[in-house]
Amino acid sequence: MSHSVIGAYICEYEFEVEDEDIINAIKYHTTGREDMSLLEKIIYIADLIEEGRKFPVVDTLRELAYGGKLDEALLTSFNNTLMFVINKKEEIHPRTVMARNYLIKEKLL
Repeated sequence: MSHSVIGAYICEYEFEVEDEDIINAIKYHTTGREDMSLLEKIIYIADLIEEGRKFPVVDTLRELAYGGKLDEALLTSFNNTLMFVINKKEEIHPRTVMARNYLIKEKLL
């Protein structure tokens, strides 16, 4: 089980947090999902661009996020993640694909 699912469980059942937005932000911060709330987007991107991260497009993601272009940062992130996973010949989490496609259909076109 991934740390995001465990974290969401602990948040809800150990700390008795009832706010679904907070629980979902924790649960989906590694994969994203369709129709993410603003908090979910912020937590997803914040985790991805934190200071210790070093990967080819991290500076671009930071510029987009700090420039208020959160959906563009998400799309760039999803695209980068998909290419990274494809190049490693690993399985792609379906939530990431669905999150990307949702952004393209509902937000960016």
